[in-house]
Amino acid sequence: MSKDIGTIEFDVRFKKAKLREMKPKTPDPEYIGTPSTDDEVLVRNENIFHHRCVADNKLTLQQLGTCYNLSRERVRQIQEQMENEVSTETLTQTNKEKHAS
Repeated sequence: MSKDIGTIEFDVRFKKAKLREMKPKTPDPEYIGTPSTDDEVLVRNENIFHHRCVADNKLTLQQLGTCYNLSRERVRQIQEQMENEVSTETLTQTNKEKHAS
């Protein structure tokens, strides 16, 4: 039998107090649901990229999957796809700037 007293757990069987590290759980993002138009899909993909790569407080694959009703693997695939698109756009802009001057 154990009684939980804050961050200290008292084990009655051994009459010893054990310190436990307790991390506060970050709240899950609000559930958004499944997009129904192409514009909504683009916004969803941009939001996933932002929350996984750009934001200061990055969300996990599980949190984003729960938010958008997707699997963790699908969120990872969308993130990878958006990273490729961003890197392609960056290369295209760099090449245009080189040729313009």
